[in-house]
Amino acid sequence: MLFDWNAYQAELAKSIPDFAKLCPPPTPKTPFSAKKTRQLISIVVAVTTRCDGCITFHTDSALKAGATKQEIAEALGVAMAMNAGAALIYALRALDSVARPTPTNPNDQRPARSGPIIEALAFMAASSFAGHANLRNL
Repeated sequence: MLFDWNAYQAELAKSIPDFAKLCPPPTPKTPFSAKKTRQLISIVVAVTTRCDGCITFHTDSALKAGATKQEIAEALGVAMAMNAGAALIYALRALDSVARPTPTNPNDQRPARSGPIIEALAFMAASSFAGHANLRNL
């Protein structure tokens, strides 16, 4: 029997209002920590979808929301666990975004790609190749 996609689409459409209530868009009153979490998630999505512009934008936004380089690296570990090798390369690009000057802070001279972070990313990438074992512990 074939799946009735039209009926399924109609059922999904009915659930959209309830879903929208569960995840309202951020507002000026959104707690600062929630903004940071949303941006960290956005970095992971940007890495797994391989969107350079998104990586730069959301990395800058995460830093403005108070994320640390270590928190960004932890989020990137999830991206690598989900997307293995390709995510490693884009995770390194995201860390470059942390380290480079931005239009809002052109004099920022943070060092690019510190050794321990790169080693941690390489370890997480190697771990992700072993059947996504890390995700079972989340």
